[in-house]
Amino acid sequence: MSNLLLELRTALRGLRQTPGFSLTAIVILGLGLGANVTIFTLVNGLLLQAPPGIRQPEEIVRVTRQNRNTISGFFDYPSYADYRDQNHTLQGLAAYDGTAIVLANTGTTAMEVPMAMVSENYFDVLGTPFAAGRGFVAEESRTPGGASVAVVSHRFWQEYMAGSPSAVGARLTINGHPVSVVGVVGPAFHGIGPAEGQADLWVPLAMQPVLQPFDADLFHRVPGTVDTWLSMIGRLAPGATATAAQADFTVMAQRLEAEFGEWNEGSGAYVTSHFAYQPALRARLVTLLRLLGAASATVLLIACANLALLLLARASGRRREFGVRAALGAGRQRIVAQFLAESLVLAAGGSAAAVLITVWAGRAAGSLLPFGLHPEFHADPAVLGFAVGLGLLTALVIGMLPAWVTARADLTRELRHGSRGSARSGLRHALVAAQVGLSLVLVAAAGLFVRSFTRAQGVDLGFETANRLLVTLNLSDHGYDDPRGIVFVRTALERLGAIPGVEQVGATQMIALGGGQWTSGFDAPGAAPPAEGDHHQTGTNSVGPGYFRTLGIPLLAGREFAMSDDRTGRPVVIMNQALARTLWGDADPLGRIIMRDTLRFTVVGLARDAVYYDLGETPQPQLYFSYLQFFRPRVTFALESHGPAAALAADVRRAIRALDPSIAISALRTYDSVLDGVLVTYRNVAALVGLLGVLALGLAAAGLYGVLAYLVTQAQREIAVRMALGAQARTVAVRVLGKGLGLTATGVVAGAVAFLLLSRLARAFLFEVEPGDPGTLVATAALLLAVAAAASYLPARRASRIAPMEALRHE
Repeated sequence: MSNLLLELRTALRGLRQTPGFSLTAIVILGLGLGANVTIFTLVNGLLLQAPPGIRQPEEIVRVTRQNRNTISGFFDYPSYADYRDQNHTLQGLAAYDGTAIVLANTGTTAMEVPMAMVSENYFDVLGTPFAAGRGFVAEESRTPGGASVAVVSHRFWQEYMAGSPSAVGARLTINGHPVSVVGVVGPAFHGIGPAEGQADLWVPLAMQPVLQPFDADLFHRVPGTVDTWLSMIGRLAPGATATAAQADFTVMAQRLEAEFGEWNEGSGAYVTSHFAYQPALRARLVTLLRLLGAASATVLLIACANLALLLLARASGRRREFGVRAALGAGRQRIVAQFLAESLVLAAGGSAAAVLITVWAGRAAGSLLPFGLHPEFHADPAVLGFAVGLGLLTALVIGMLPAWVTARADLTRELRHGSRGSARSGLRHALVAAQVGLSLVLVAAAGLFVRSFTRAQGVDLGFETANRLLVTLNLSDHGYDDPRGIVFVRTALERLGAIPGVEQVGATQMIALGGGQWTSGFDAPGAAPPAEGDHHQTGTNSVGPGYFRTLGIPLLAGREFAMSDDRTGRPVVIMNQALARTLWGDADPLGRIIMRDTLRFTVVGLARDAVYYDLGETPQPQLYFSYLQFFRPRVTFALESHGPAAALAADVRRAIRALDPSIAISALRTYDSVLDGVLVTYRNVAALVGLLGVLALGLAAAGLYGVLAYLVTQAQREIAVRMALGAQARTVAVRVLGKGLGLTATGVVAGAVAFLLLSRLARAFLFEVEPGDPGTLVATAALLLAVAAAASYLPARRASRIAPMEALRHE
């Protein structure tokens, strides 16, 4: 220990004497370590840390519905009840619906808040602590529509109930229905995972018929319908494992399929201990984090190579010092220990800098993550431990290289005669080429993502998003039946259209790129027979008058829906080009008949193809019904404005409130924000990898500049002799420049091979761009050569200006 402390003190004293070198080394190491610690912070917050407010989270499992080879996610209530009552491996199995915006009123304050419906054992299964009161009990969930209780979040309690001790037992109204508050959850609980919507209110599932009534009975098996709407979370019984639970649920799924084939045919249950995410989302998240981890590791390797170059250059300048030490009896182990001590001091400074970088960069990087995540990122003990451990490992790697080179040298000969250092020069060249190669991989990957984002951004959607505002309501949450709902939609179209600044207004059941999809079967007399099955299949949507004009979807023939296209008129439809071509080729579809169930619909319009579900999709067949004939309680009003759409928000809220003060607006957003939600994956991945690519490029350029500057200094005598014998300054400059470009070319070739081998890792996040895109590779190589030329210019210029006689005199 005394020897270690002595070496550390000596290293610290030596580094203090060269502040420029020390600061540069710490900055380089801090950037390399900071990138990796930042990504680890994301991994820690998203995958390694259990969501707070859940007791013994290692016992929690998620159960997901599996159809054939697809894990779809949700269960119907009867299946949940069967799994809950028949399993042998869980202490409890809870179910919950996703969050929905409701209008809550405390008596003094009305607000729109997110609410989730949960089974009565939801909080018991999770082990959620309560700040006051309790969770739900079985008696409150036995009769659908009979419960009138709610649990509130700690935030809701503080903000809307003033943290009142009498909150338990207080009365609220939710969508106009009175409920009693029975509990306040603890401040730590924010939901099951970062991707789940954070609720402020929880009510029993039994309140669904009252608060969110649906056309069908969701609590019983109804012939001809399967309504899947529930997620399931369970707690393992003592001694049970997720593997045992999977076997248990597989047996139950087979039994349910045999007993209730109409509702369970081909479906099973997938059990996973990774309960914070739906399986498909977790798989994409893991892929993204692996990609970012590989990119940040590449940055660290470049930083290590850069720092190794600095240490090698510093060691070369200390040859006589080590020669004196060797002559005085210092062994090779002592010299190696000195290098390692210096590396440890630098690593400590770099690790501290990395943590400081992560404090800011962790939140910034977290805000760029796609998938609608809302985790909390902070430097907890795991992050600090990772920073220290990675710093120590880096210190060992970068310290051993100059130590190994110096220890292998004949130090007494260095003292007597000096050394040309050809081996060291070869090692430096290899490190520079490695930096360039690694930089090419990272910069080319960033180029792929940038091209991907540009392609996604430039897709022709077939409709307009600029200056469009979307207002979504769920009328069934407020007791509207079909006749009342149709009247509301008619009146709302008139009121919203009269708002100053509104040019057009329309209504729709679903919005393109909004994540929903409805398909339907139909018959078309006289049309080509369906490719598969007995009926034609198409995507469907219900839209109101003004929809096509508002979104700028051209009608190629016929007309748009009118107010008269209601239930008193003949059934009519509008179809898109893709569906018309499938049915009748190039023939005019207007006036033709399609059959759905027993109804005959007349085609009155032909709309241009548009994007409906995903960017880059092939034209999908689409059928539009008149909203006033096929009413759906969930309605979105689309408004086109003269200027920025967001400026209409306050007027729109007032107009809706004037129609019905009890209605909660489920979502109020611009169409540009919806499109941005689709593009966010491509844009933010490009931003994250692009930032790492810029950092890698800067480090590589600095490394190349440093090596060439050092070589010019070392070769000053040789250059002076050449110039004294007649060499031109231009020739000397070209020689140095050629050296830099030669090293860069070597790295480019090696990096290109590595890029072609590794680029397929990025496939999941690319849009219409091949992973090994040759254009991106060529452009990146040209960029690196240009950066190398710029980095080589100053050393070349310096070499060309050496004064031969003065240099030889000093020598």
